[in-house]
Amino acid sequence: PMKKKIYPWIICLMSTLLVSCCMGITNGTFSVFQPYLVERGLSNTQASSIIMTRNIFGCLAIATVTQFYDRLELRLGMTVNVCIGAAAFVIYSMAGSYPVFLTAAALSGICYGWGGILPASMAIRRWFKANRTLALGISGSGSGVAMLILPVILTAVIEERGISAAFRLDAFLMAATAGLLFLTIRDTPEKAGLISWGDGEEKERVQKVREGSGLSRPEYGMLFVSMLFLGIGTQPEVNHIAVYFHELDFDPMLASKVISVIGLFLILGKCVYGYLVDRFDSFNINLIYYLGIIFGLIFLALCGEGNEFLAYAAGVCLGYGTSLATVGMLTIASDLEKPEKYMKTGKIFQLIYMGAVLIFSAVPGIAADMWGSYRPVYVLAPCLMTAGTVLVQIVYIRHRKGTAYK
Repeated sequence: PMKKKIYPWIICLMSTLLVSCCMGITNGTFSVFQPYLVERGLSNTQASSIIMTRNIFGCLAIATVTQFYDRLELRLGMTVNVCIGAAAFVIYSMAGSYPVFLTAAALSGICYGWGGILPASMAIRRWFKANRTLALGISGSGSGVAMLILPVILTAVIEERGISAAFRLDAFLMAATAGLLFLTIRDTPEKAGLISWGDGEEKERVQKVREGSGLSRPEYGMLFVSMLFLGIGTQPEVNHIAVYFHELDFDPMLASKVISVIGLFLILGKCVYGYLVDRFDSFNINLIYYLGIIFGLIFLALCGEGNEFLAYAAGVCLGYGTSLATVGMLTIASDLEKPEKYMKTGKIFQLIYMGAVLIFSAVPGIAADMWGSYRPVYVLAPCLMTAGTVLVQIVYIRHRKGTAYK
């Protein structure tokens, strides 16, 4: 009986580890390696193109993620995918030339796209009838956990033993996770002879799982534009905080501290988001999180010389607000789309978001060259995010009033 009760939460814990590897190690903590890649003989452009290659293959993998898991199922699919990630970091550790680095980057991109929040979401939907969004929020926080813990350890290993040893550490962590996933993940409660969280004796106090009624073409259009603005208005701005603060003559350590604050509040934001959406109307919760992003960007735009309070306030707001970029977009898809189309729509949302991040990642630098400052980017971004917020809320209002496509 105890195993039946806790097993869904073991699945949730394993999904958190999956996200830590596929989103945290391959993407979130990789910036630690960037300065040392140049020391290995790569140019700055080549070091940046490793990230670009990873992102391109990440987008391609996201486009095929449902077919991958339809063919392999969750247990084998998750295990194979994390093994691909481990292989990528083994290749990184042995790489001595640019093409070999690109090969590793391509594999790590595939790991990012086939891993992460989408398969975690599949597992949570199968294993949870109640507290679904809370479980998804905990799983999604894995990327923040990796960002919070690993950079300091990896930097210490690089300084002590060299970059190859740090790559091998990442490979070992991923291989160990692959083993744990294979031992613990089960495709469905029925196959495992268990019950999902919220079944059986807890039925009387289970909340009804919200299922969407389907989206019309205009609603799809509004949500796609909103996800595009979410990609343009969050990740490129966060990635350029260090150079923006340098322009403002802040202490160089301030950027590191603010990025750590973002990582911490990203963890808290995802977990709290899941808890709140399970209990309250996601229309209101989404609005609070969108306002977090908007005010975070406004605080960055208002950061004058030496105004550290606004810098930290921006970190707090952006940290919890950007939870929408993973857990939030899947919740929006779940709330509004028909159950059988939920995964497909969630995948498209992620592709649009990732595509926007990929295409617009260089825009802040181009804008700074044109206008002599990064500030115009931090003025435009909250305007785009405000428009994106309005579009999402309009679709929610249409569904509330029964005007949704049936």
